Amino acid sequence: EINVEYARRDAETFRNYADEIVQTASRQGIRLSANYRPWKNLSVGLNGGTRFGKGDPRPTNTIHGILNWTTIPAIKASLSFSANLLKTSYLNGKMFGTQLNKDFLDGKLQTMINYRYVDFSYFSTISKLIQHIGEIDLSYQVNKKMFLSLNMETTFQDNENYNRLYLSVRKKF
Repeated sequence: EINVEYARRDAETFRNYADEIVQTASRQGIRLSANYRPWKNLSVGLNGGTRFGKGDPRPTNTIHGILNWTTIPAIKASLSFSANLLKTSYLNGKMFGTQLNKDFLDGKLQTMINYRYVDFSYFSTISKLIQHIGEIDLSYQVNKKMFLSLNMETTFQDNENYNRLYLSVRKKF
């Protein structure tokens, strides 16, 4: 049985369950990273890590890859694809995602659209968590010192959907 709390965001960090699992699995241990830029507007990154805590029955292993196209000429936007594979002491997980970023109004309005597919299989049960996470983020620079942001995220899983809305006002002093 999968607890419905899995899809909620961490109240202090605004991370959802899937992001929190990846963050925790990648937090400590040995990590290797490589980045390569074959062309001006294309970069590729790969990192992997392992850690083994005293109380862990098996080591945690993570692999993260990203392909980032910084400027798509036809639409003047950036596009990235990512993949996370992880094996912890209690689950095997896969996350695949894509993100599109575009600025409007001479850079005053930044927009982001993100989609992620999550597939977690738990060792202790036959439970599986499949999620589709969609996110839209709008940030507007009112003036040099004030920013307004709106973030909307929806998580679709089995018979339950979660919707989150975050509003933010930032002022520099």
